[in-house]
Amino acid sequence: MDMHGVKRKIKIPGSIEVKGGTIRGRTEFFVKLKDYDIAIPKIVVKNIAEEIKVTVNILYLPYVKK
Repeated sequence: MDMHGVKRKIKIPGSIEVKGGTIRGRTEFFVKLKDYDIAIPKIVVKNIAEEIKVTVNILYLPYVKK
């Protein structure tokens, strides 16, 4: 994953469903901000988690020519 200028190899469990001509992908994972050199400003340090949850939902629909 490439975030904030830092590249890291990560493995993330997820699911892919192919149905009726569509493809759907889903996953959820957590990212530690410090792993990507993201500093939390001191003024908001109590309001921002050190680890954030990332949710990805992807839906592919076939192209329909107009």
